Amino acid sequence: AFWQSDLSDGTFNGEKNFRDGVILTFRVPSRPTSAKLLIRAQNTALGPFALRSFLELQGQGLFRWYLKANSSPSVLSQMKHWFFRDGMLLVKLWEKGRWVLQDALPDVGPALAKDVVARLDLSHVEGSKVRIKLESSIGLWRIDAVALGVTTDAPVQVTRLAPTRAWARDGRDIRRD
Repeated sequence: AFWQSDLSDGTFNGEKNFRDGVILTFRVPSRPTSAKLLIRAQNTALGPFALRSFLELQGQGLFRWYLKANSSPSVLSQMKHWFFRDGMLLVKLWEKGRWVLQDALPDVGPALAKDVVARLDLSHVEGSKVRIKLESSIGLWRIDAVALGVTTDAPVQVTRLAPTRAWARDGRDIRRD
């Protein structure tokens, strides 16, 4: 069962009501300094709808707007700010009485749920509980599962595997010699 914003009451007066999210609490062993948060999520159809509506507002001037956006640092900055604030899933950590931004995850699309990972700096968290807030524009994200992995500072070991056998799209067996 996914968590998602409840849009049934329709009260959207004031900027505060355009944000929504979920707060999660995890117990952590000892005093880890970092963690990774695995989030399985997907976007609703609201994101593509909003973007399409925004672009349609440009009307016949859409191509000129694209040219301006590509050549104007201020327009590009405004778009990046808009995408960050209204499109991304913000991952915040409760530290010393306030929410601190840790990561911002870009949209993953509405077709199916995908796994994304946020890196967390736990060095300022006090106690054995970690409180995390996942926040976005209301109605934009659906959260399926969240898991916290406490990490060490050990380097990641990568093992490359070479395929020994593969199949073509038409079902033919492709052997690697």
